[in-house]
Amino acid sequence: EEANGRVRIGDADHGVQIFGHGQGAFTGLAARFLGTKRPYGMAAYVAGHTPRASRNPHATRRFGRAYVVLQGICSARGHVLSLKYFPGMVQRNTMKSLFRRFSGKARPALPAHPASTPPGTRIYAVGDIHGRLDLFEEMIRSIEADDARRKPARTVIVLLGDLIDRGPDSAGVVARARAWAEQRVLKLIMGNHEEMFLDSFRKQGILRNFMRFGGQVTMMSYGIPQRALAEAEPEELQRLMADAVPQEDRDFLAGFEKMVRYGDYVFVHAGVRPDMPLERQTGQDCRWIREPFLSHEGDFGGMVVHGHTVTEAPELMPNRIGIDTGAFMSGKLTAIGLEGTERWLMQACEQNDGDIACVARAA
Repeated sequence: EEANGRVRIGDADHGVQIFGHGQGAFTGLAARFLGTKRPYGMAAYVAGHTPRASRNPHATRRFGRAYVVLQGICSARGHVLSLKYFPGMVQRNTMKSLFRRFSGKARPALPAHPASTPPGTRIYAVGDIHGRLDLFEEMIRSIEADDARRKPARTVIVLLGDLIDRGPDSAGVVARARAWAEQRVLKLIMGNHEEMFLDSFRKQGILRNFMRFGGQVTMMSYGIPQRALAEAEPEELQRLMADAVPQEDRDFLAGFEKMVRYGDYVFVHAGVRPDMPLERQTGQDCRWIREPFLSHEGDFGGMVVHGHTVTEAPELMPNRIGIDTGAFMSGKLTAIGLEGTERWLMQACEQNDGDIACVARAA
């Protein structure tokens, strides 16, 4: 761990963008133990293509999506952080799925028929935007053009949450979503970043996390100078935020939903807890969960379409579809179109020359 808080493994610089969908799930996890008076040891199982660590150290220890193991050994005196690689570890398996594999117990059966929207209904679901107004504008243009080319249908657009934070123009994204909602049937899912944003106006502990996990650039997009953000005490910062953010924007975000369902499809921000009926899912899980959702191989009660967990390309699994391709850092905003049993993917992509183009393909 370097003095600036970034983490290096060999010659590779793994900073907060890689290890943190919350600006450093890994570094935050390490800090939990670095501050203690007793030594601790823990193993964090992290995904292969896009390393990530769970927010919950117990869940992290128990559930793996990984070929990389981070072993953090933290001491009050030495503050030693050692990192060990174990290539070839089990991928996409929880302890439950390992037990099923070696015991011969069958995994929960998936539906025999492909997931379908209600008859005559067309749905576009858009992944995490994270303040990238440029990509969002191109995606809106592409969805409108795609919808116009197809036969008439009841069209619904679902934004899967995390419209804000990290990217440069969260205020612009919120304003554009509000305007689009006046023209179209929009279903808006609350993400963990909207939750933190709203809670930070009244909870100073949440405010600190919000500012660390991308909230500073959000407040800058609402016109608060960076220096004022850095120098203000928590109470003063909350007053600055209350003055800068229109109440209409706060009310708009507060109206976002936990989950919406259309036909066989379930739309949430992060995922759902396996073996829990959909009607009993908590907002905490729907906005924050990673494991055991990501590695679960059975039926969730519907085909879950989600964001939250960044992957290099959309994940089209038998029981879920993940479309968060890290727009704020990759320059790729992904959406999926659904009609009947048909699926197609759309991506607004930042080009090398800075232009934005949208491409579409069958899913």
